[in-house]
Amino acid sequence: MKKILVVLFALGLLGIASCSKNDPGIQPPATFGQSTTPFATIILGKNTFNISETITFGATVQNTGSYSWDFGDGSSPSTAAAPTHAYLAKGVYTVKLTVYSSDKGHKYTASVIVIIGNRYFDSAVLVQIPPADSNGNAWCTSLANPYVGFNFQKVVGGTPQIASMNFVQFDPQKIWDIQYKDAAAAHIITPEAWNFYLVLSQDQSLTNLSLMKSWTRDMSKETSYPIILRGSQPGHSYQIKVYWSVGN
Repeated sequence: MKKILVVLFALGLLGIASCSKNDPGIQPPATFGQSTTPFATIILGKNTFNISETITFGATVQNTGSYSWDFGDGSSPSTAAAPTHAYLAKGVYTVKLTVYSSDKGHKYTASVIVIIGNRYFDSAVLVQIPPADSNGNAWCTSLANPYVGFNFQKVVGGTPQIASMNFVQFDPQKIWDIQYKDAAAAHIITPEAWNFYLVLSQDQSLTNLSLMKSWTRDMSKETSYPIILRGSQPGHSYQIKVYWSVGN
């Protein structure tokens, strides 16, 4: 009798093991805290390129099963992980990468701006500089009622590009919005490092200038429009908006 009970018990265990292995209704436990939502960041060494230049796009991704690249110029999308593309016309293009999860149930879109063609300086607008702080102290103590100008040059081997130095004298009763225009559109901002300068002059000449503030920007990666240059003086802050356009 005992032998029969032992055999039946052993068969019961085998039956349980068999059901646990083959029964499709029993699933492995869910893993919590892991997202199946894809994510992507576009990798691009620079943002400014020549017409017909071959550009290689890349991306770092997570939980991604497939890719779809939209180059923003009306061309066919690419499903490659790291496609190449060349633009045939000047302009500013928005490139979008949409990545999908393996089951196509989730997606994520990343974007980047590319500039094709030469970039030209258009104008610089000096925004909101009160000539004195709330206590009446002048923001510039080295010059009395100075004239203000703006220029820029390459960091390496560049000559100053004068942005139509229409010096404007500060009025103690006003907050200035001063604009400098480049009517000739002759100044090309090539894709490299540039210094931008806000300068002061006592007599509107280009000889005796005093530097108020300088900024450095890598124009191969700078895509903002306008470019915002920020500064401050005791009691207040200001900014310069640099406008540009794209040409051949």
